Amino acid sequence: DGDDDVEVEEDPLSGLTSYLYVSNKRIVGLLVVKRIQRAYQVIVPTQHAKTNDKTINIKHGESESSTSFSISRSLKPSRALLGIHQIWVHSSHRNKGIASKLVTAARDHLIFGMMI
Repeated sequence: DGDDDVEVEEDPLSGLTSYLYVSNKRIVGLLVVKRIQRAYQVIVPTQHAKTNDKTINIKHGESESSTSFSISRSLKPSRALLGIHQIWVHSSHRNKGIASKLVTAARDHLIFGMMI
């Protein structure tokens, strides 16, 4: 992991800040965040949370059992400072904590002098 690094790129016009995870001079992770004031909790229907003791994988509106359902959000906003716009890790680098490292970097550095 000696060649691993997180780099930051800001776009002041859109308000988006990008964090890149670089390993061996290749980008293997990306996190795009925005400073926000409120957020809404995502609600997944509880009757669809498990089917035959298998967790449902949400992908393109379908689950493992091919039962489609909608995901909604709460009506009441909550205070928030950091919104995740996009997150991606190269398939061959997943399950190594890269996404968590990117989110931690954003929490530590998005707002100067404050950890979110």
